[in-house]
Amino acid sequence: MHPVKKILGAVVATFASLTLTATHANAAPASNVVMFGDSFFANPTYAQVGGVQAMPGSSEIFYQGQPGAPSPQGCPQGQSNIGNELKTLGHNVVNMACSSAKAGGESQRSNMYSQVGHAIDTNALNASTGNVLIQFGANDAPSLMMDNPVTGASSDLILGEDYARGMRDNINRIRQAAPNAKITVVSYPAVSAPNGALCPVRTDINNSGPGFNLDYLATVHNAEKFINSNMYQAARDNGVDFYDLNGATKYNNMCAKNSDRYIAGAIETGVPHNLSIHITHKGNSEIARLLDSSAM
Repeated sequence: MHPVKKILGAVVATFASLTLTATHANAAPASNVVMFGDSFFANPTYAQVGGVQAMPGSSEIFYQGQPGAPSPQGCPQGQSNIGNELKTLGHNVVNMACSSAKAGGESQRSNMYSQVGHAIDTNALNASTGNVLIQFGANDAPSLMMDNPVTGASSDLILGEDYARGMRDNINRIRQAAPNAKITVVSYPAVSAPNGALCPVRTDINNSGPGFNLDYLATVHNAEKFINSNMYQAARDNGVDFYDLNGATKYNNMCAKNSDRYIAGAIETGVPHNLSIHITHKGNSEIARLLDSSAM
């Protein structure tokens, strides 16, 4: 296989498989915040999920993060994740997120139905819940490589009925259990650059330079737009809020310089992170601030 295609394949496969009242630390905790999602909210470490999500020479050697407490259902979560960063801003957070989770259909780990059911059964969702953050879609996508590898076009214009049904059913369950909560679907952070470029190799250890830029016909960029547009549609169809995290982080993508990068490369030695092609430690902190100020 051509090396460029091999790198792109690894990047896309990883993305596919894992793929309030504002208060601050010196104030009283906000109303309960409950998070439902996949690996972007859970952000487990390489060691916790077992190796397939990082290429040699990346997070398992240089900047492997610290394992955090598991989710209430026992799903692996890293110490560095958005939920934990929201706690430092004064929020009382229950993070149900599980890597590989889907909104519709079975998942390798706890899917949206299971996450929401557990939150209801344990009273994590209740009349005091102020905010619910939802992030699903990457693992529901039928094919992130799309049907046409040259154009990136896909005959699948939506994620499918399972996704739509899962979002609808679970948003209704959340509403019933937490009638006073603001429910927000949060899109994924930007992975590719605004021009479609992808930078999977980030070996610049002197905190400068753009790394190795790979633009393979904007395939990943198209996949991001495909997923995030369907997340927006699900929010609109169910009458809940939508936060465009993808747009808010478009200059903090995998190709950004170290000081601005929120997404780790497939091979990443420039910035601390838990898992390749996932949110960096800095990204978790800054995204929590974005959600705190704009989505709650």
